[in-house]
Amino acid sequence: MSLAGNAPGAMDRPATMGGLRFAVFSTRNFVYMIAVIAMNYTLMRPSPVDMLFILSFIITLFSIAIAEKRQVTVRVMFLSLLLASWAVSYILASLPHLGEKNVIFELLAKTFAISIGLIGAFVSMTWNKRHFETFMRSISSRR
Repeated sequence: MSLAGNAPGAMDRPATMGGLRFAVFSTRNFVYMIAVIAMNYTLMRPSPVDMLFILSFIITLFSIAIAEKRQVTVRVMFLSLLLASWAVSYILASLPHLGEKNVIFELLAKTFAISIGLIGAFVSMTWNKRHFETFMRSISSRR
């Protein structure tokens, strides 16, 4: 039995969109923090930890979908375009060398590294100074 079940009228109150947004925001930040901590133990790319980053990106997309106002900032779009142009440039430069040893693995590893930067930009686009400082304190206390 939960504490909310004991409150009078607790069962009559519907869940609010604000509560859902807060839950999604908190869950996304938690998954992203776990991914950053786990990344310290698996520095080779790609790794299973990358699935945590992808999960935090999926939660971010859901967060954008339920937001009451536009969340995608110009800074995030600029960084996304910059990372995409970097990815296109090294992929195009690597096309003549695809038959050589380890080229495909290196392309995959660089693509995952770029995706971590892109996901980090999208996850942190709704943070304010307090969120960033809390995240940095929680990361530094884990070391």
